Amino acid sequence: MRNLGIDVSTDDKSLLIDELSEQPEVYSARDGGVYREDVTYSKVIIGTNWTEDELEEWLDKSTCAEYVGVFHA
Repeated sequence: MRNLGIDVSTDDKSLLIDELSEQPEVYSARDGGVYREDVTYSKVIIGTNWTEDELEEWLDKSTCAEYVGVFHA
């Protein structure tokens, strides 16, 4: 299992957590907090079997959430 993070628009954070929670490859999805430097962006931390590339592919195809990128958490 990998712990990955997603930089996402704060307005879309709850939507993204809900969508990720429905995916069988995602074991956990939680709020990682708001960035102090720019409160319009937040982190979502997930436990998953996906690689970073697989997560980005899913984000590009399956969600309407505005995200900036993914990282190892």
